[in-house]
Amino acid sequence: RLAKIYTATCALDTVFSPATANGFDDEVHSIAPTADGASVIVGGNFRAYRALAQSQSPWYLTKLDATTGDIVQAFHTTLGNLLVDGRVDTLVVDGTALWVGGTFTRCASVDYSCINFAKLNLTTGVADATFSPVGSSTQPFANGFNSMVSAIAVTPTHVIVGGVFDSYRQGASGTSPYNANHIAKLDKTTGALVPTFGSPGVGINGFNFNVLGLKVDGNALYVGGDFNGYRGVADSANHLAKIDLTTGALDTTFGPPGAMANGFDAAAHAFHISGNSLYVGGDFEWYRGVPYVAPGIAKLDKNTGVLDTTFHPTGDNAPGVTSGPGQRGFISDLHLVGTTLWAVGQFDFYGGKSANHLAKFIDATGAFDTTFSPPGVNGNGFDNSVNALVTDGTSLYVGGSFNRYKRVLYSSFSIAKLSLTTGAIDTTFSPVGSLTNGFDGDVRALAIDGNTLWVGGDFTQYRNAPDSANGLAKLSLTGTLDTTFSPPGAMANGVNGSVTTIAVTPTAIYAGGNFNTARALPNGSANRVARFDKVTGLLDTTFSPAGTNANGTDGNVLSLAIADDALFIGGRFASYRGAMYSHFVKVDLLTGAPVSSFVAPGPANGFDSDVAVMLPVGNALYVGGWFSAYRGAPASASYMAKLNPVTGALDSMFTTTGAPRPDDFGILSMSAYGSKLLVGGYLAYCDNAQCVSYGLRVNQATRAAE
Repeated sequence: RLAKIYTATCALDTVFSPATANGFDDEVHSIAPTADGASVIVGGNFRAYRALAQSQSPWYLTKLDATTGDIVQAFHTTLGNLLVDGRVDTLVVDGTALWVGGTFTRCASVDYSCINFAKLNLTTGVADATFSPVGSSTQPFANGFNSMVSAIAVTPTHVIVGGVFDSYRQGASGTSPYNANHIAKLDKTTGALVPTFGSPGVGINGFNFNVLGLKVDGNALYVGGDFNGYRGVADSANHLAKIDLTTGALDTTFGPPGAMANGFDAAAHAFHISGNSLYVGGDFEWYRGVPYVAPGIAKLDKNTGVLDTTFHPTGDNAPGVTSGPGQRGFISDLHLVGTTLWAVGQFDFYGGKSANHLAKFIDATGAFDTTFSPPGVNGNGFDNSVNALVTDGTSLYVGGSFNRYKRVLYSSFSIAKLSLTTGAIDTTFSPVGSLTNGFDGDVRALAIDGNTLWVGGDFTQYRNAPDSANGLAKLSLTGTLDTTFSPPGAMANGVNGSVTTIAVTPTAIYAGGNFNTARALPNGSANRVARFDKVTGLLDTTFSPAGTNANGTDGNVLSLAIADDALFIGGRFASYRGAMYSHFVKVDLLTGAPVSSFVAPGPANGFDSDVAVMLPVGNALYVGGWFSAYRGAPASASYMAKLNPVTGALDSMFTTTGAPRPDDFGILSMSAYGSKLLVGGYLAYCDNAQCVSYGLRVNQATRAAE
């Protein structure tokens, strides 16, 4: 019931979730990472963790190490396993405080200490007695058997609380003055109620039913839930409201009064703000009385409340890729051969036409090749994700997580060779049969080098031969494994983990991924990036010298590129050879030493988040990923940058500064097309000019989208 997943690959972190004992025995409802990223707070309805006995496990609320998943014992040392005695539904980390909401009655087994809402010390788990004095009449939201706290939002001075309640600090007797109908604004230090949302009395403050979601934006508060009225005015706020945080006044420009003039037909739960746009998620389909214009998600102008109707393409042939009707898909890789564009990823349809994880476009305009992908839900493509593509000019080599092509059982285990013209599979390369072809795990990287096909991934076997190819394999173009490069035997070849990216020179093969040794050498001999002899497969110990912090990176390598006679390394790391290099470093091809003339180690180098792909084109290096800042300059490189590979200077014409990076945007793939750049990844959005569905074509000089 709890997973840590890598954002770029969707791979499960098996250190955090070991196969033999992981997660909780019951529901997890909320998670909140600490500001330093070292820990994560988890709340829910659980009473056991990692198969521990209930007497040894935290109940309902705990703090875990974000790397190992271990319980942070200091959070429980003073009070033991029962910090609160009931279900936790919502959490907010706020400096040294942890705000907790749910359906509980006590903190640390102390009667009348924290009913349904608590302020805890983030380090010790101890409740703040100043905020919640112990006593039957001082408890937060105690009225009624079914009261609960469902949502929390914080400002610098106040905490906003939403849920199922109608009074604050009135005890459990049920004698309520109705001073907080489903929403309350509290002083963060004293816990005193601030009557911003209305004076005490039935129906004259707050909402007439449950509050489920809150979002603060400057002096505005967006509220979502099951309600339809605010401060006793019917139909003034249909499941959605915007309120002034100082006066409590309802913004009637955002939500004009009237039964069908504002809000949704069902509950709003979640909010996200980007620029002047407010994204809302929930159970609804209607907005402002118009049917089916916002099924489950809506994009609104945060000031006027006007619905962005271009956010939802309409019709059976809506643009872009999907996993099914109304289901999201994404493109993970693009490859251009002449005027043919190949796209792969997690999708089943393109423009309403069947395309199972693989699509061929007749040219870069987006025309779809239905000869290669004949109609039919399963009549084309693969049965699972495709991660990588490469071509030798006559055939297309495909790697991924599949085992069937065009519905044929056991036809292609993680790798296939297809005709570029017809899409027919090469059965010499992939003889049909259980484990008679391909690998026993995912293929994540492919490269062609003359008559050699290099393959990287999560595998250990090729064609059912045990320990024949550990993460890295050298194949002929007909599918024969090179046993000189990969001698059979446990750790006699390859690496002890996953290879996600490959780069090739005339004399060497470079591999990057998540590993720390090669060919049974001691751990730490090859930390996530390595150079191998192309003939023997031996690790180059000059490039990877032995010793603590003597080689490689401290986090996963996601991308490799060769430019300016050097190797560029990108990924999810903070250091290289023990020195600070943020997600990006340029190194000598032979020695692995960082190129000091490119950038010195320190906080003002590289990117502020993952580098997922790099593409050298002419005198430029294009970089894509999940970042927004380069060399310490905020908003200088929103998920895509163009660099001088000699100096590292940012091309300001291509990379306009000041543009914020939207959440969940990331570039996973790039391909050059004449003077254009084809880009794929998490890029689903609409602006005033066009909609983009996970793929985009931009000008190489200006970044202008086409």
